[in-house]
Amino acid sequence: MATEWAAALVDWYRREGRDLPWRQTRDPYRVWVSEIMLQQTRVVAAIPYYERFMARFPTLQALAEAPLDDVLKAWEGLGYYSRARNLHAAARQVSDLGEFPRSACELRKLKGIGDYTSAAIASICFGEPEPVIDGNVIRVSSRLLGLAEDLTRPKAKRALRQQLLPAIQENCANAFNQAIMEIGALVCTPRSPACLSCPCRTWCVAFEEGTVEQLPNLPKRPPSPEREKVAVCLATDQGVLMHQRPTDGFLGGLWELPTAADQTSLSEALAALGIALQRSEELQAVVHVYTHFRLTLSVLQGFAEFAAVAKPHRWVPVDELEDLACDRATRKALAVALGAPAQRTTR
Repeated sequence: MATEWAAALVDWYRREGRDLPWRQTRDPYRVWVSEIMLQQTRVVAAIPYYERFMARFPTLQALAEAPLDDVLKAWEGLGYYSRARNLHAAARQVSDLGEFPRSACELRKLKGIGDYTSAAIASICFGEPEPVIDGNVIRVSSRLLGLAEDLTRPKAKRALRQQLLPAIQENCANAFNQAIMEIGALVCTPRSPACLSCPCRTWCVAFEEGTVEQLPNLPKRPPSPEREKVAVCLATDQGVLMHQRPTDGFLGGLWELPTAADQTSLSEALAALGIALQRSEELQAVVHVYTHFRLTLSVLQGFAEFAAVAKPHRWVPVDELEDLACDRATRKALAVALGAPAQRTTR
């Protein structure tokens, strides 16, 4: 069975697979960047970022030698910025090694590379028969093989790997892994899968049993918690006051407006910098949804005298704000503050 459905899948991929920029090479650096970008990002959204990133950092050495700020700026808008920080750190690891690791085992020693990414690079670039297991593969496998357990659990995921090993060993590892991910993206989709167009439907247990819509069996996501914060835009002749987040935390290394849980805490934080907030005008709030929570950010226009500040704060000229690496919530807040509506409430 493994040989038949896997061979049909690979044949389909060679005919129908999309011509994506990272499929035109087996350069491990380029494949690696694409795989990191495609984590939590749809293909259509990743393509322009990938092309710009490759133009800015055409080689692993160029990435390794670049300042982190430049890497984060190139990543801006993709989200999940720990991916960019890990990519940068791992590029420096590989540069120190002198060569790109060729096995999944060695690849997992690099920052930010786990089981999935190591298997993808090792199989696509070096032909190692190591199955990839991501959301697409879990969905396709659960339906094709009729697996009702939660395949996101570590034990079940390890068992799935063993079930996929014969299929990848009997086919081209590069083509097999890309094929099973591609069929999940184009045909065996989460909702309304195109079963009649699937090259594997002859062997698909879920198709035969009419359980396609019930699989995969995944845990339900809890509702996203709500968070509220306050940010202030202080603009003087020296620019807008910005703060750089610690590199080892959430949105690490990105720039933001001074932000706190409430206005009292914000005023105290500014006072600690030697800045006395004279008054503030409340602008509209902005809302941004992150993976694990929903943020409502109240934006204030602040008024204060200029005071010299040190890192991680900086006065940034308005025409240089675009050069900073900021997340989308900050970009929304800056848009509100620098192009504020006429009606405001003074506090």
